[in-house]
Amino acid sequence: MKLPVAEAQTHRRFLKTHLPLDAPVFSPGAKYLYIGRDGHDVVWSMHNHHATRTSCGTRRSTTRRGA
Repeated sequence: MKLPVAEAQTHRRFLKTHLPLDAPVFSPGAKYLYIGRDGHDVVWSMHNHHATRTSCGTRRSTTRRGA
């Protein structure tokens, strides 16, 4: 992300990152929200992701047509 562009904004903003929790520089004037996922949810999500892939890399539909 381009930090000068973010710093120039005068309205509220949300910055999303996949950095480790200790990587960003924290400011006492900011509010932070940390969201984590349960390990079981991650495993099932990965399972479903791979289960709907075809050999050529496209996704199979999980909904039935005409239902």
